[in-house]
Amino acid sequence: MEPTMPTDEHDSLLVTVVEDDRLLREMLQQVITVWGFRVQTASSGEEGLEVLCLRPAPILLTDLVMPGKGGVWLVREVRKRFPETIALVLTGQHESEPAIECLNAGALRYLLKPPCLHDLRNALNVAAELVNLRRERASYQEDLERTVRRQTQRIRRLSLSGIKSLNIALEARDPYTSGHSQRVRRYSLALGKALGLERRTLRKLALAACLHDIGKVAIAESILNKPGRLTVDEHRTIQRHPVLGEKILRPIIRNREVLGAIRGHHERMDGKGYPDGLSGEQIPLLARIISVADCFDAVTTIRPYRGALSLSETAALLNELAGSQLDPHIVAAWLKLIKGAVDAAPGPREAFREALTAPTGRP
Repeated sequence: MEPTMPTDEHDSLLVTVVEDDRLLREMLQQVITVWGFRVQTASSGEEGLEVLCLRPAPILLTDLVMPGKGGVWLVREVRKRFPETIALVLTGQHESEPAIECLNAGALRYLLKPPCLHDLRNALNVAAELVNLRRERASYQEDLERTVRRQTQRIRRLSLSGIKSLNIALEARDPYTSGHSQRVRRYSLALGKALGLERRTLRKLALAACLHDIGKVAIAESILNKPGRLTVDEHRTIQRHPVLGEKILRPIIRNREVLGAIRGHHERMDGKGYPDGLSGEQIPLLARIISVADCFDAVTTIRPYRGALSLSETAALLNELAGSQLDPHIVAAWLKLIKGAVDAAPGPREAFREALTAPTGRP
């Protein structure tokens, strides 16, 4: 039956009336409509559930004893499927057992038939107040959660911006590594796209690649820029930077893939890397990608103790490291990209770099 239109203050609330007695059902529909509710009706427990499934209502008024499934069954089903719906039960039985059974099933109140209209209206008003309070509470909770999310995101953006500034300061300490993180980011993105990573994963890869060496901010400049051979202790200190980077970023970046890539970018395929001695596919994919990009940038950039390798020398070195230090599948993809970039820009090295990573765009 179509719901009747409201005339009073409860015009946003729909009441489902389930009653097998047609005359009583129609009387309840008319009276409850006058009180300002919308009404939809059913003549049995099964039909009542069907009506509610088609059009959920915040208030249920049901008879207790009906042919087929009764009111207790209906209240239990509604409780399971629509836990926010408030149930009121009508019955002609005066025993206490049915009342207790209904309340245990989840009904708010038990009313005798024929219902006292004053009591029925009070019960419906109480139910309406509960519905409105729940809605207000849910709305307040949603607003609060939205505000918290916005503020948390703002704090993280500000914190991440500060971390990226630290990264710039880190590279400024060593002119030979200036721009390293951004180049590794561009190379990693080019690799990620060649490997068919989805956009969301590319964003994680870009962030991890940009910040992969952030842990070095906690390492003394005298060790980072030492011109001679490092001592065993100094080498161990340098090897701590992936773990330090993860610790620095964990309060700001909650994503495990990003943190795992930063922690794992110095792991090796043969298990001889650091900090965890992971091997093969135990090493996160993003870490394996960054490792290839990091290695490529390191050997093609001029350092105080050596010159930059040529592209042919770099390709030979990457092939040599494939399978032991680097993922051979990713190395093969990178060498294919290098060949394409050389064909596109056979001139100066910077033109080659641009051809290798263009168009980068936003991941």
